[in-house]
Amino acid sequence: MSYRARYRFKLLSPIQGAKRSILELIVPGLPSVPFEMGEEAFPVGHWATAKVDGFATVEEAREAGQRLGDTLLIVGAVAQLGIDIGFSRSTLQFGVAVHEAVREQTGRELRAETHGLMIYEKGTVKIIEMQARGSVLISAESFEENLAYWIKMPRTVTERQRNCASLINDSFFMNNIEGQFILRISAAEALCEQSPLGANYQTVIEDLERHLEKQAVDLEVR
Repeated sequence: MSYRARYRFKLLSPIQGAKRSILELIVPGLPSVPFEMGEEAFPVGHWATAKVDGFATVEEAREAGQRLGDTLLIVGAVAQLGIDIGFSRSTLQFGVAVHEAVREQTGRELRAETHGLMIYEKGTVKIIEMQARGSVLISAESFEENLAYWIKMPRTVTERQRNCASLINDSFFMNNIEGQFILRISAAEALCEQSPLGANYQTVIEDLERHLEKQAVDLEVR
């Protein structure tokens, strides 16, 4: 048996030369890794897929796939490329009849496309991708009512409140859950007073640091 680690991720800008053909890159510690660019991702970015073959067990394939995913994540951040490796979960489900039909016609197991890591025995899986986009219209009456209500604010918006509202609005444009969370945490922090810490507060923190340095515990725990 030969198991495959397949990683599908989003890349802000496509890899040159990988759109028309599969581009094989050398990644130290892994077999040759072929990368292939897919369609444009919504709302921004491009889909890319990497496949690593030749593993004797599922565990070996998963370890290599997770290592590749971690490397992609670090490269995206450090090299400022913008890489989203996803959560290795599929949001598309098929009924039993569909699974049976695919198994009868192809002899393979049906799986929906996944944003992230997928492990399987090579030649045994049929992967189906489905993309859909939807749009929502804003009610003119509701929009008008909101404008009429909030225009009556008794006081002028402060700079902190303005920054908070801007960050919350920015979060709605993010299609990534982690990005939404961070922006909304930042929005709450924007409302907080950013005054310097007092001398007593600093002294307590320094005393606590000295106390922890003397404890015989693991460095990470400390």
